[in-house]
Amino acid sequence: MKPASHLHAVAQTTEQYFLLRLGTPFHGAGLQIGGSPSWPETVRLPLRLLTTEMQNRTFVDVTSASTAVAATPPLETEFVLTLILSVVAGDVCGVLPGALSA
Repeated sequence: MKPASHLHAVAQTTEQYFLLRLGTPFHGAGLQIGGSPSWPETVRLPLRLLTTEMQNRTFVDVTSASTAVAATPPLETEFVLTLILSVVAGDVCGVLPGALSA
């Protein structure tokens, strides 16, 4: 069989991840999807992340490895709803894929 050198890959989707945090009275109350903080800025925040077994956690682990800045969340969960409710409680931030943030 000949190699398929004439084929090329085309991305079907582009994954985007967002920092989810509770707004301040100055910036408006409620949940807010933050701008684009750098990864070192993000890991300094009190994060609640999905557990390492969850597919969407892969982004966090790959980013940590590529920047040599590790995310060490004090809390982890297997449930996106728990992560969101923790952010609503106001004591942590979260990183969510765009499809779940919209």
